[in-house]
Amino acid sequence: MNNRQQKSNPENTLNVDEMISRFNSPEQKRIALRKALNTRPDDTYLKKGIAQLTSAPEIRRCATQGMYISYTRADELFAFNLREALLGQNLLSWLDMTDVDEEEEWHVAVKNAMRRSGLMLAVMSPSALKDPSVNAEREFFAEQGKLVLPVIHKRCDMSATRYWLMPIDFSHDFDLGIYTLTLLLRDNYVKK
Repeated sequence: MNNRQQKSNPENTLNVDEMISRFNSPEQKRIALRKALNTRPDDTYLKKGIAQLTSAPEIRRCATQGMYISYTRADELFAFNLREALLGQNLLSWLDMTDVDEEEEWHVAVKNAMRRSGLMLAVMSPSALKDPSVNAEREFFAEQGKLVLPVIHKRCDMSATRYWLMPIDFSHDFDLGIYTLTLLLRDNYVKK
């Protein structure tokens, strides 16, 4: 990082604020920030803008638009259990194996669900990181300015991924992972 980027400069802050203020929705603002970060990945002002657009209340707002569970077939049992546990907490999510009607074309149903949903729960595992279809789903979602929340099913190296939200780790304790996720999605969570 060079000195110009590290120093506090009201002019740079104003430019970032002006840049994102031109857009109406948080999704449009995240798209603009994502594009700017491609050219200035160490810019602290851009990172500040991202922090504002990925706060817990913003994650909750996105979740109310719908939650889409993305997974690779090797992790389908975990994805199903995740959906059922969320449903047990009265949190609805979309999962292809349970929510695609027999009359619907699978690819069309998946695209429509991704367009409707505001938050993706991306099941992460070594298999998921190697699956081109799942990678394309996550990239499509992020390119739309929507939030991708990594949910770690099996430990894996996520250093090459570019998601702005901290992952929730389910790899050692599923119940603790659900508790943590539910705390994030609902600020008034009470264990039953």
